[in-house]
Amino acid sequence: MKRSVVSTPERPTALDSLSRRRALGFLAFAPLAAGCTALLRGDELTDNDIVYSQLMCNCGCNQVLGECNHIGCPNSVPMRAEVDRYLAEGHTPDETVAMFVEKYGPNIRSAPPGNGWFNVSAWVTPFAALGLGTVGVAYYLGRMLRRGKRDSPPPPPAPGTGTLERLENELADFTPED
Repeated sequence: MKRSVVSTPERPTALDSLSRRRALGFLAFAPLAAGCTALLRGDELTDNDIVYSQLMCNCGCNQVLGECNHIGCPNSVPMRAEVDRYLAEGHTPDETVAMFVEKYGPNIRSAPPGNGWFNVSAWVTPFAALGLGTVGVAYYLGRMLRRGKRDSPPPPPAPGTGTLERLENELADFTPED
């Protein structure tokens, strides 16, 4: 007589779950590693690039001065030449930005400075709103999950000896004509 081998599905072992965790961890940190390698590859910014990134092109394109991509833009080319001239004269990048703010106003900056109540609030408000939204969603989901557990019907009672006796009595009294 031949025996048949019944195969059962294999349960995942601790090693399998560990390797899954490592793979998920790698996938989570891969973008971070890619960003770090871009920073470490040695592309150092010049003073001109630093100033270009701190100023906006005032042609209405809403792009940073160093990234304005209009062909023959009437504003970005002269503004870059002005930045180059100030830096060639020996001004620091901060002094150059300050001269542009004095000439064109505070809206020429690509980001608000970190001083003054209003400017600090421009940096803090988006992060605070994101944090409050996350807390609100977590609270709401937790409340829904608790309500779902509370609203579920109770499990049916296990049949006890009294229930079985009552059922037998009812079945004994039952007549098909009823």
